[in-house]
Amino acid sequence: MTNAFAKHIFFGFLKQIVYVRKPFVSESCDKDSPLQTSKTMLDNEDIIHTVGRLAEKEVSFYLVFIRITNKVYIRSTYPRFTYDKILEAYYNRLMSIEGESIHIDQYDEETLTIISKKASRHKFTFLSLLDGAAKGLKVGDHQVSLENKYGMTESPRDGRRPQRLMQNAESAMNTVVGNHYKYKVFTEEFSKRNIRKFNIQSNLHEAITQKQFHVVFQPQISLEDKRITGFEVLLRWDSPILGTVAPNEFIPIAEQYGYIDALTNQVLDDILLVIPYLEGELDVFRIAINISPILFEDQGWLQRFVKRIRDKNIAHDRIEIEVTESFLIGDFKQSIRAIDYLHRKGFTIAIDDFGSGFSSLRYLKTLPIDKLKIDKSFIYSLSRNDRNICRSIIDLGHNIGATVLG
Repeated sequence: MTNAFAKHIFFGFLKQIVYVRKPFVSESCDKDSPLQTSKTMLDNEDIIHTVGRLAEKEVSFYLVFIRITNKVYIRSTYPRFTYDKILEAYYNRLMSIEGESIHIDQYDEETLTIISKKASRHKFTFLSLLDGAAKGLKVGDHQVSLENKYGMTESPRDGRRPQRLMQNAESAMNTVVGNHYKYKVFTEEFSKRNIRKFNIQSNLHEAITQKQFHVVFQPQISLEDKRITGFEVLLRWDSPILGTVAPNEFIPIAEQYGYIDALTNQVLDDILLVIPYLEGELDVFRIAINISPILFEDQGWLQRFVKRIRDKNIAHDRIEIEVTESFLIGDFKQSIRAIDYLHRKGFTIAIDDFGSGFSSLRYLKTLPIDKLKIDKSFIYSLSRNDRNICRSIIDLGHNIGATVLG
């Protein structure tokens, strides 16, 4: 079979309603290599069969899942069929990688799988070669790069069962989709984290309904006169099944699976119960609550939030809204609208963990910010550089009329 014919079979037009089953044979494989096997495009059972054959023969190989993240952009920007031709050009590049015996399949319309007998190259070197092959692909008058995310597993190190190996590679790939990393290599530690995440997700609904969460009020103290000026509300989860679950574990999962609204409402319930008691003990104080960026996107939620506090006859200036820098660098216009709305209603606005993200004078100039909270990474060690940074943040905060908290 000619190389051109193989390319045609593998990268047939994806818009066809009926896929014709035809064999694919990689001409770059050695004659005796088990990688030289008849394959069918878009047939995942055949991919599993190939992985299984290699595992049975105890061949050491890499399995890589590649997600093409800019497929929609390419199809909407360039002429019809350009995407398919780009895939063909990428295929040519991959098959020309010297010293590698490579087998390529299409897992779905956005995902490729690559099986490679382990050569002398390190796994990250191999992944870099795959990514380099995706850059500057020429199709007619166009030069286009594929923006890819890669997940890799290795056999026999990570197992021999085909389904398990494919799950390893796909889950590794999925962890880098949506963030700034390109590669993820499966490890047992990664597997444990995935299991932990699944267990947290599975127990989250019951934890909310059974009120396993509780809040802790961390005092904020003025350095000038040592008096308490407010409290930061911290959410804690002591699970009878999972033990203590840290906020940086359960908050992202709650945001991902739609539980963050219920969690925030529980926190607000506790705050509204405590504030009347504190008003009898302290003259001046604020309660700081961190609100998820997801909730800020919902104007209806913001209005309900304000109404709940008003209905309890609690002054809005008792509540301090904490937002993170990552929220501010997203939809900046929506950020301005949400923060302006809350500030006009009388709430104090604080930037949490200032200096940990993409600190920008733009939002300090534009947004009504009342407080800057220095990121704890500058506080813990207090090296000479950290002290200088803290002094600069303090001066910056005071110059814009904001309080600074460490």
